Amino acid sequence: METLAAKSHARRKDAGMRTRKLALGLLVLVGLGACCLLSLGRSLLRRGMLPESVEEQAWTGLALPLGEPHAIRYEQRPIHMYFAEYERQLIVDGAPLALPDNPGGRTYINVYQHPREDERGPWLVLVDRLGISALELGAAPTIHAVCELEGRLYLVDEPGCGRARDPSGGAWELIGAHAPAPFSGYGEYVGAIDGERYPLTFRAARETPERALPPIGP
Repeated sequence: METLAAKSHARRKDAGMRTRKLALGLLVLVGLGACCLLSLGRSLLRRGMLPESVEEQAWTGLALPLGEPHAIRYEQRPIHMYFAEYERQLIVDGAPLALPDNPGGRTYINVYQHPREDERGPWLVLVDRLGISALELGAAPTIHAVCELEGRLYLVDEPGCGRARDPSGGAWELIGAHAPAPFSGYGEYVGAIDGERYPLTFRAARETPERALPPIGP
């Protein structure tokens, strides 16, 4: 019996040694891999094949086949060296118009065309998980924020949509918005800007269905 117990203990000891050796080997491999990646990154930087800073990263984008007679292009560039965070803009007839930054996550934007109404527009409406932006395609194209409040849309000039409930605990109201104007809806879904896979692509409505997005406001 003692012999069997001794053999069992020896087997457990051997198994423990093998496990420790395997863990040590994996740790060494990970360290070597990290050193190789660091060396490769430094080599690419020396050759000018990688940007040394965020400021050096180029804009990438695509032309949107929408908004005639205007020429419209969506562009973005990283604002972080490693994470999916982007500065965004529309180029309309050669002029850049800033969109709200994407503070994290891959790009996916539903795109809509909204007809002219109340002597304004027509509009190109961009909707994603971060908010709603409406490009007014008039004589002087302008980007507005669209705020959603209790199931209704409002057009505002501010870049964001602040919301607060009144002190009595009643209805929500927009804060910091100067004379918000009712906005009748997104308009007709015409496609999506898809940056979830490389390269950035515009997919027409016939290619990709409208994606349901989480609620933006109360």
